[in-house]
Amino acid sequence: PTSALASSPYFNYARLADLSFYMTLMNLSILSFIAFSSMKTLVRAGNPKLLYVPVGFALLAVAQYSLVLAYFDNGVETFIGSLAARIVGLFFIAYATYLVTSKKRMEIAARKAA
Repeated sequence: PTSALASSPYFNYARLADLSFYMTLMNLSILSFIAFSSMKTLVRAGNPKLLYVPVGFALLAVAQYSLVLAYFDNGVETFIGSLAARIVGLFFIAYATYLVTSKKRMEIAARKAA
């Protein structure tokens, strides 16, 4: 039976599309929660350099929202907008990571010099 599945697989594409839609909604809710909770924490801590991280997660949530819109209208524009928001969001997260790691390297170099 495994060879029959490998030679002629049958996928229920309608159900896979529905599963993809539900997973996108779940990703949207999780990314929104991460963005809001990290925003609250970083505002209380008063660290402005790390505020790029919640902005990045918010842009990832916008990308997921664009995918929800693309599910309903099958537009290329919404899909491209989703990809663009995802890339910019990941850039913000990578930039915040760079800021934090470069600061630590500068502190270590200053300690060695002193």
